[in-house]
Amino acid sequence: MPGPAGSGLTINVSIVLGRGGRTSGGRAVVRRGGAATVHVGLRNAGRAAVSGAKLRIQLPAALTGRARTVRASVARIASRASRTVRVPVRVGSTARRGVHRIPVRITVDGRSVTRTLKVTVR
Repeated sequence: MPGPAGSGLTINVSIVLGRGGRTSGGRAVVRRGGAATVHVGLRNAGRAAVSGAKLRIQLPAALTGRARTVRASVARIASRASRTVRVPVRVGSTARRGVHRIPVRITVDGRSVTRTLKVTVR
Protein backbone atom coordinates (compact mmCIF):
# COMPACT_ATOMS: atom_id res chain seq x y z
CA MET A 1 0.00 0.00 0.00
CA PRO A 2 1.35 3.43 -0.81
CA GLY A 3 2.35 5.60 2.11
CA PRO A 4 2.11 9.33 2.69
CA ALA A 5 1.99 11.28 -0.56
CA GLY A 6 5.35 12.03 -2.11
CA SER A 7 7.42 10.08 0.41
CA GLY A 8 8.11 7.02 -1.77
CA LEU A 9 7.27 4.86 1.25
CA THR A 10 5.24 1.66 0.88
CA ILE A 11 3.43 0.39 3.99
CA ASN A 12 2.35 -3.18 4.74
CA VAL A 13 0.54 -3.90 8.01
CA SER A 14 -0.12 -7.46 9.08
CA ILE A 15 -0.63 -9.48 12.22
CA VAL A 16 1.15 -12.67 13.24
CA LEU A 17 -0.48 -14.79 15.88
CA GLY A 18 1.02 -16.48 18.88
CA ARG A 19 -0.16 -19.66 20.44
CA GLY A 20 -3.92 -20.24 20.39
CA GLY A 21 -4.68 -18.08 17.36
CA ARG A 22 -5.17 -18.32 13.62
CA THR A 23 -5.65 -16.08 10.61
CA SER A 24 -8.62 -16.40 8.31
CA GLY A 25 -9.56 -14.24 5.34
CA GLY A 26 -7.20 -11.42 6.28
CA ARG A 27 -8.45 -11.23 9.86
CA ALA A 28 -6.79 -12.51 12.97
CA VAL A 29 -8.70 -14.76 15.34
CA VAL A 30 -7.36 -14.95 18.90
CA ARG A 31 -8.66 -16.60 22.05
CA ARG A 32 -8.95 -14.69 25.29
CA GLY A 33 -5.61 -14.65 27.05
CA GLY A 34 -3.78 -15.27 23.76
CA ALA A 35 -1.06 -13.25 22.10
CA ALA A 36 -0.38 -11.72 18.70
CA THR A 37 2.32 -9.57 17.17
CA VAL A 38 1.51 -6.63 14.91
CA HIS A 39 4.05 -6.35 12.10
CA VAL A 40 4.35 -2.99 10.36
CA GLY A 41 6.54 -3.20 7.26
CA LEU A 42 7.92 0.01 5.81
CA ARG A 43 9.64 -0.06 2.41
CA ASN A 44 11.30 2.97 0.87
CA ALA A 45 10.74 2.79 -2.88
CA GLY A 46 12.05 6.32 -3.42
CA ARG A 47 15.47 7.49 -4.52
CA ALA A 48 16.29 9.31 -1.27
CA ALA A 49 16.49 8.07 2.30
CA VAL A 50 13.46 8.58 4.53
CA SER A 51 14.03 9.58 8.13
CA GLY A 52 11.82 10.10 11.14
CA ALA A 53 8.97 7.67 10.33
CA LYS A 54 6.70 7.43 13.39
CA LEU A 55 4.13 4.75 14.21
CA ARG A 56 1.20 4.93 16.59
CA ILE A 57 -0.88 1.84 17.34
CA GLN A 58 -4.01 2.29 19.47
CA LEU A 59 -4.99 -0.81 21.40
CA PRO A 60 -8.58 -0.63 22.70
CA ALA A 61 -9.40 -1.36 26.35
CA ALA A 62 -11.95 -4.00 25.29
CA LEU A 63 -9.08 -5.99 23.76
CA THR A 64 -6.20 -5.62 26.22
CA GLY A 65 -7.93 -4.79 29.50
CA ARG A 66 -6.92 -1.12 29.42
CA ALA A 67 -6.56 1.38 26.61
CA ARG A 68 -2.98 1.66 25.46
CA THR A 69 -1.16 3.57 22.76
CA VAL A 70 2.09 2.11 21.52
CA ARG A 71 4.51 4.44 19.78
CA ALA A 72 7.61 3.54 17.80
CA SER A 73 9.89 5.33 15.41
CA VAL A 74 12.28 4.36 12.65
CA ALA A 75 15.31 6.64 12.51
CA ARG A 76 16.23 6.13 8.85
CA ILE A 77 15.27 3.93 5.91
CA ALA A 78 17.75 3.99 3.05
CA SER A 79 16.66 4.13 -0.58
CA ARG A 80 15.22 0.78 -1.75
CA ALA A 81 15.48 -0.64 1.79
CA SER A 82 12.82 -1.83 4.21
CA ARG A 83 12.26 -2.10 7.95
CA THR A 84 9.77 -4.08 10.01
CA VAL A 85 8.53 -2.90 13.39
CA ARG A 86 7.07 -5.62 15.61
CA VAL A 87 4.68 -4.81 18.45
CA PRO A 88 3.54 -7.61 20.80
CA VAL A 89 -0.14 -7.55 21.78
CA ARG A 90 -1.45 -9.59 24.68
CA VAL A 91 -5.20 -10.17 24.56
CA GLY A 92 -6.68 -9.90 28.05
CA SER A 93 -8.46 -12.81 29.67
CA THR A 94 -11.49 -10.53 30.09
CA ALA A 95 -11.40 -9.22 26.51
CA ARG A 96 -14.79 -8.59 24.97
CA ARG A 97 -15.67 -11.19 22.34
CA GLY A 98 -16.16 -9.97 18.82
CA VAL A 99 -14.27 -7.91 16.25
CA HIS A 100 -11.84 -5.24 17.45
CA ARG A 101 -10.32 -2.67 15.13
CA ILE A 102 -6.74 -1.58 15.76
CA PRO A 103 -5.77 1.64 13.97
CA VAL A 104 -2.12 1.91 12.93
CA ARG A 105 -1.03 5.44 12.02
CA ILE A 106 2.23 6.09 10.17
CA THR A 107 3.64 9.63 9.91
CA VAL A 108 6.50 10.65 7.62
CA ASP A 109 7.58 14.25 6.96
CA GLY A 110 4.39 15.60 8.54
CA ARG A 111 2.11 13.48 6.32
CA SER A 112 0.09 10.65 7.85
CA VAL A 113 -1.72 7.55 6.70
CA THR A 114 -3.83 5.17 8.80
CA ARG A 115 -4.39 1.46 8.26
CA THR A 116 -6.75 -0.68 10.34
CA LEU A 117 -6.22 -4.25 11.51
CA LYS A 118 -9.14 -6.42 12.56
CA VAL A 119 -8.78 -8.88 15.42
CA THR A 120 -11.59 -11.26 16.36
CA VAL A 121 -11.65 -12.52 19.94
CA ARG A 122 -13.32 -15.91 20.52
